[in-house]
Parts: sequence; C-alpha cells; structure tokens
Amino acid sequence: NCQKRLIQELRCMVDASPVGVFASPIDDLNLLKWTGILIGPENTPYSGGKFRLILNFTTDYPNTPPTVNFETRIYHCNVNSHGRICLNILDQDWDPRVSITQVLIAVRELLVHPNPSDPLVGSIATELISAPHSHDKTARRWAQLYADAPIIQTNELQ
Repeated sequence: NCQKRLIQELRCMVDASPVGVFASPIDDLNLLKWTGILIGPENTPYSGGKFRLILNFTTDYPNTPPTVNFETRIYHCNVNSHGRICLNILDQDWDPRVSITQVLIAVRELLVHPNPSDPLVGSIATELISAPHSHDKTARRWAQLYADAPIIQTNELQ
C-alpha cells in the first residue's frame, strides 16, 4: 500500500537521515508530494549549497518511481532547466525496493560524479569534458547564486 510505505519511509528518514539529504511531505494531508533538501557535497562545485527538491509519488508507488526534480537552479549536465534529473534509478532501473533515502543519496552522488555520457544538457556535458575548470567555475557561481553556497576560493575546488 502506497500510504503505508510512505509513512514507513518518512519514519526511516526522521530516525536515520543520512548526511546531506532530508525529505518529508509538504503537508500532513498529502503524502504524495514531498520536499527535500540536498546539501552540496564537499570537494564539488556545489559544496555547501542547499538544493531544494520536489518529489511526487503516484498512488502506484513503490511500483512506479517517484518523479524527483530540482526546484533550485543547478548547473549540471544531468539536470535540465526545468529541474528534471537524468538518473537511471528514477527510470528504467527503478526497483520497488529502492527507498526514498536511497534515491536522495543517488541524486547527491550525481553531484559528485556527473554522467556526461548520458546528459540532459549536451552543452554542459561538453564543457565538463573539454573545459572542466570553466564548468566548475560556472557551477560554483550558480550554487552561490541559487543555492546559498558559501563563497570559497577557486583553488579550493581542485
């Protein structure tokens, strides 16, 4: 049952939220729409940024994956301008045993290891491959502008 599973997952999230991610329903009356916070991982251009996610579930969850979108703008080859995320576990590799916590960890891991071979934004993927320093500088600037990331020296990204 969808409601039962979502309540169970919320309990797990509250009891043992992993470092850098958290999500919960937007309101108590609707368990099908959650908001999440992802903290940009250290040693990435996104370090320290607070990225807001929106998670939508269907009544067929967990048989159908949630849709997870960045609400905060992010400069990333696997996230388009609408916040859509290209991540296999949210699509063809979905498994009903995957938890919301695991989904959030996978999204955060995508910030550490972008996948330019399967991009949603080809120009950013090309820049990541051909001019990584320029890519990281732009990604950092966006993290500061949109995700309230602390200002750090450029050499700290290396």
